[in-house]
Amino acid sequence: MSSTARRALIGQEQGLSIERQCDLWGLSHSFCYYVPLGDSKENLHLMRLMDEKYLEMPFYGYRLMWAHLRTQGYLVNNKRIRRLYHKMGIGAIYAKPKLSQPHPEH
Repeated sequence: MSSTARRALIGQEQGLSIERQCDLWGLSHSFCYYVPLGDSKENLHLMRLMDEKYLEMPFYGYRLMWAHLRTQGYLVNNKRIRRLYHKMGIGAIYAKPKLSQPHPEH
């Protein structure tokens, strides 16, 4: 069950306190009050730059993208670039291993 569906189960109109409802559903109390933050302006700016460069050079993985951004003067580490790549759903285009083809000796 997704977190939005779980939040929908808990409400003030049920006649029970929010804490009691969380206890009954086996959720922490902070789960009901937590509001997720969106991406920072800096991350959005980096993702826009990465997207522009990715359209130009689709074979750039996160390491080459990290090196490119460092030469442009952005102080970022490769873990951040990798996380943003994953969030954007992009990756380097390269030949993947052909695992589904049987070996000729079999």
